[in-house]
Amino acid sequence: MPCAPPSPMDSYGELLNRLRDIDIASQIGSILGWDQEVIMPEAAAESRAEHLAWISKTVHEKITNPRVGELISEIS
Repeated sequence: MPCAPPSPMDSYGELLNRLRDIDIASQIGSILGWDQEVIMPEAAAESRAEHLAWISKTVHEKITNPRVGELISEIS
């Protein structure tokens, strides 16, 4: 039996969840960046750079995920 297409509200809810995750990851990156500038010891710079790079990569992957575009189309 074929599945019914998702309702616009279902798609909207999924999009909001994805955007919330993106926002949380971005906020974590901001806090780490602030800490790096204000409190973090210099010796931790290499490790922090890895953390910030991972967060940036993750946010980029989440924002550019094709599913985000599909969800926007489904609710339009």
